[in-house]
Amino acid sequence: VFAIYIMLFALINIIYASFCAIVQKDIKRIIAFSGIANMGIFLLGISSLNSIGITGGIFQLFSHAFISAGLFTIAGLIYIKCGTKNITRITGLGEKMPRLMFISIPILLASIGTPLLCGFIAEFLSFTGAFLMQTEGIFDAKTFSFIALSVLIFSSIYILKIFHGVFFNTIKIKNRKIYDINTKQLTILCLLTICIIIFGIFPFLLTDIIREYTNITYNPQ
Repeated sequence: VFAIYIMLFALINIIYASFCAIVQKDIKRIIAFSGIANMGIFLLGISSLNSIGITGGIFQLFSHAFISAGLFTIAGLIYIKCGTKNITRITGLGEKMPRLMFISIPILLASIGTPLLCGFIAEFLSFTGAFLMQTEGIFDAKTFSFIALSVLIFSSIYILKIFHGVFFNTIKIKNRKIYDINTKQLTILCLLTICIIIFGIFPFLLTDIIREYTNITYNPQ
């Protein structure tokens, strides 16, 4: 009875969090609002009441765990090195921290749902399930899905805002003496990246397990 209204709240969640993320200058705030938007996708998937959507929603939880951990690790390392999380005060780090820049690429791309990475699988299944939901009345699941999918375009704006703002342009004078991440820090990010890639290329490692518990039959009567 309430599924379509939950889907409406999910849509509002995605729209509000996405626009909040765009106007932020603090890296961690951007990542935090990005995570809220991702939870809107989770809510959209499980409110579809079909196996595809619920599988996508649960997959989104696993995907978000790896991606969010990677993003906050990157933000933490930048703060340790530069002493600030404000993007306007951090530029050109790619010159001094090439290892961090290159390991950040797959994690940032996964957060905007790039194919062959786990973020894409979660979003694809969640939106497919929501689009297939049969609804009646003034609220239409297909319309909600289309609007939410359109708003997700903004995720590329604030994520690429982080990447461009942090690693490109001219490096600040105060940051010219910083050093790249060490082997231990690189290893942590590499492990997260490997998980992101593996579950993006071989999603069945998770979906086959999840689907055993999501093959439900919805009877509106």
